[in-house]
Formats: sequence, C-alpha cells, structure tokens
Amino acid sequence: MKKYVIAALGVFILALIVWNFYAPQDLTPTPLMENNFSQSGVVIKDNPGFKPGVWFLSYEKPGSPGLSVELDLSSVSTPYTSLSQGERVHVEGVLRGEVVTVDSIAPLSEETGVAQ
Repeated sequence: MKKYVIAALGVFILALIVWNFYAPQDLTPTPLMENNFSQSGVVIKDNPGFKPGVWFLSYEKPGSPGLSVELDLSSVSTPYTSLSQGERVHVEGVLRGEVVTVDSIAPLSEETGVAQ
C-alpha cells in the first residue's frame, strides 16, 4: 500500500511539472513601445520606396546607416505646414513602432544648424 501512495505522489508531482511547462502563457498582446524622439535631419516626401504622400524624417546616428521614420503631423501643437523637400528640421515627439507622432517641428538654420 505504501508503494502505491509513493507512486501516486510521484505521478502527481510529475503531472504538476509537465502542466507548469506546457500551461498556456498570458497571450495578451504586448503594446508597442513608446519612446521619446528628438532628432534633426531632412524631411522627405514621395521618394521611391516610401509611402506616397507621407512625410518622413531622414536622419543619422553614429555607427548606423541612414535612418528614416514616418512623421505623423496631425498632432503638431504649432503647425509648421510649409515643409519643403530636403529641408533641415528638428523633430520632437513620441516614437510608436515606426511612426513618430510629432509634438513639435522646427526648421534649422543652414548656417548654424540651430532651430529658428
């Protein structure tokens, strides 16, 4: 009788271990990471390989190839609507996935590189 109790207890412990290993994990999708974004670069629109009609910021980071990010200008607090292709700007906002929701965008002086 004692052997049956020990065997049953062993099977129970083994079943718990297996259940813990194969139990369904929390399948709640992880929200996209949100990051503060502050970069200077040039704005581009309708370039080959980019979404048509959408503004992008092309910028650099040390040790990385040229980077670009889509700009969502719908929430700019002070609208700067006279963007022109290749204009140098400084953009601040929130990076969500591969899109920056822009809080502010300011042209940069060509001589000094400082926001006007």
